Amino acid sequence: MNGEMNKCEKENLIEKSKKALRREFVSMEGEGWKQYNEYIKSSDMLEALSVLLNATREEEEIECSFSNEYIDMENPHRFFIHGEEEICINYDNVLDITPTNSFSYWYQGEEVTDYFVSNMNVIGVDSYSGKFIYSGIINEESAYAGFVDLSSAILTSRIIIYTFDENSAAWKRYFAESYRLYKSGQYKLAFLHAFIGFESQIEYINGIIYDVYLDEQNQMLKFEFEECNKLCYPPITLLEEFVLGSESYKRMKHLKKENRSLIDDKLVTVLKYVNDLETKSANNKVKKFKFFEKLRNILAHGDSLERDDFKKGRLYNKYYCNKEKSFDFETAYVDFFECIGILIKELIK
Repeated sequence: MNGEMNKCEKENLIEKSKKALRREFVSMEGEGWKQYNEYIKSSDMLEALSVLLNATREEEEIECSFSNEYIDMENPHRFFIHGEEEICINYDNVLDITPTNSFSYWYQGEEVTDYFVSNMNVIGVDSYSGKFIYSGIINEESAYAGFVDLSSAILTSRIIIYTFDENSAAWKRYFAESYRLYKSGQYKLAFLHAFIGFESQIEYINGIIYDVYLDEQNQMLKFEFEECNKLCYPPITLLEEFVLGSESYKRMKHLKKENRSLIDDKLVTVLKYVNDLETKSANNKVKKFKFFEKLRNILAHGDSLERDDFKKGRLYNKYYCNKEKSFDFETAYVDFFECIGILIKELIK
């Protein structure tokens, strides 16, 4: 029927929307959400984002090409080892790469680390480029294992890699890139990339809901044309009165509009359609996102963080230190992802 949706139709669209969103955010259901929330509270952003992106943790051994120097003139078989390795993989679906201090020393297929390696440690990591620097001491002679020529042995390092599905939506890649910036201490840039990811995520969620409404409209059209009495309802009448005049069709058309504000329209619309909220209630749900959106706009346009309209925000004093004239982007980054997690939890529950 045309006009407003009845209760049954509305509940059907809500459940289909939530079902589609649960498929996308399956890792955030039940225990997943609890883990995510705990990681956020402890500021463990790697593990939190690992849950959000449904990433998997893998361990790999890579061979290290090292340089060596004599360190003991009285012992020509004791060397200072150092080197730099670059982990060459496709970063499109990588959340994090962490080199560990777990090194192995191999000779003729047998591990001989305990006999010849005095110590070996990672001394520097560039999380953004995947490079790490290491150094340590290796001996060619052992009282227990004899002699191993340095040039004949192989040194390997164990690395931990977090990856997500390479066919994932773009928002996951933006979030992953933001984390690597966060890990390297570039908190302002990390926040900006996180917000780009959030924009992409909202667009993606909007698209999921649009597809639900489009499928519903197609099914309704098929039913009306097959089942209705064409003598009473000519095709053009069916189209005008039962489809184009329906609230569900108007909602679908609204979801398709691109030139809408991210928070005030797109996000509010998502909350209204998926959680059946009134406009006022939906606006209350997005207040923190409006603050973060204003922060993003100030950074993008090079404006002052002491702008009067920004300082009036309730959250401003939590992040801005007047004494040091500095903004705590590290905490803002963590809080931003807390808000994202809560949003997803409410959309899929």
